[in-house]
Amino acid sequence: MAHAPHRRRPGSAHAETYIGVGDQFSQLSVEDDDLSRPLIDGRSVDLSDSDSDDNFKLLVGYNFNANWGLELSFYQLEISNSDEVVLSATEEEEWDASVEGNHFALAPVYTHEVSDKFGVRATAGIVYGDYDVEQSHS
Repeated sequence: MAHAPHRRRPGSAHAETYIGVGDQFSQLSVEDDDLSRPLIDGRSVDLSDSDSDDNFKLLVGYNFNANWGLELSFYQLEISNSDEVVLSATEEEEWDASVEGNHFALAPVYTHEVSDKFGVRATAGIVYGDYDVEQSHS
């Protein structure tokens, strides 16, 4: 993820809050059989392929000291597909399906300042996802 929270001086020990925006590379795959190949008005639309994409991410964090902090972030993912049949030069039929997910993540962050201009961050946390499944036939 590309973001730059406020840069601390090496050895500074004061607490601070920061906000950020970033670009995160993510991959979404639908593994549930009923969701990966939904049946829409008698026609199956394939959502079984995974989708990789760069995603916009918002975050807010709090540094407890020079090394430890906590971040709360939000990002969205989507996978979609459609199937179209041309009935005539002026008429077509289309089946669409998509799965959209809103994700909230909470993670502790460890930062180690290697030099004045370079630091290493390590983070691992929990993610809550809320998914919407949409289907249409026109």
